[in-house]
Amino acid sequence: MLMSSARSRCAIGVAAAIFALTGCGGGGGDAAAPSAAAPASGGGGADVATTPAPSSGAGEPLTSFLVNGEGGVATLTIGLDSSGRFTQSGTQYQLQAGGPSGCTMTSAPADPNVAACNLLAGGSGFVLCENTLTPHFNYTFFRPSDVQLATHWELAGRTLTGLACGSTGPRTTSYTFTFSADGEMATEYAGGNTWGYGAGIPDLYERADGYPSAGWRERWVIYKMKSGTATQYFLLHLFQTDPNFAPRTVNLYFLQI
Repeated sequence: MLMSSARSRCAIGVAAAIFALTGCGGGGGDAAAPSAAAPASGGGGADVATTPAPSSGAGEPLTSFLVNGEGGVATLTIGLDSSGRFTQSGTQYQLQAGGPSGCTMTSAPADPNVAACNLLAGGSGFVLCENTLTPHFNYTFFRPSDVQLATHWELAGRTLTGLACGSTGPRTTSYTFTFSADGEMATEYAGGNTWGYGAGIPDLYERADGYPSAGWRERWVIYKMKSGTATQYFLLHLFQTDPNFAPRTVNLYFLQI
């Protein structure tokens, strides 16, 4: 499954609490990637199942989010309640709207593994990172009503740019993900390494269960959403490894057209 370490379990609990704050407004993004935090207008008509929102009852799910990230290739749908607090292994987490990155996170007792958080698409989603220096991400959360699953064919001839958490909002990295003009092939540049994906491979990597490769499974998840008159794309490169080993780092790429 998605979470395979104590730090990961804490991170997802913290993340869940953030989205209970449905009034969380869009914090100012870093100058390198302002469009990633641009307000989204209207629902994207997602074609994935969501958790129905009950009419009342504290502690009951009020809304749901699609969660992807470190440790697995699956997409989880998590129902959230109305509280901004979450308790995990005796630690109480508190998430509040505001702050330089759009949301702030505290814990009692202090948790050294509390992740940085940035809003995406004006609050329709958000990204968790281990810190604001890493080029990788830990988890993304997106509202099913605001996003659609896209395919690589829609990105033919396009280049997406790496995205990670910044101190004042999402920031771009030196990573890139480029699709050939016909959409058949792709090239990923990350961390000084370049990987090429030949004809037919992108189709396999979009499978819901990922594609077996060199002892692990890999998957690309591509979400798209409307932002005014523009369309935003978020490509997640996910890995699932043996649970006895630490999760591989995962990368997030972004494009607005």
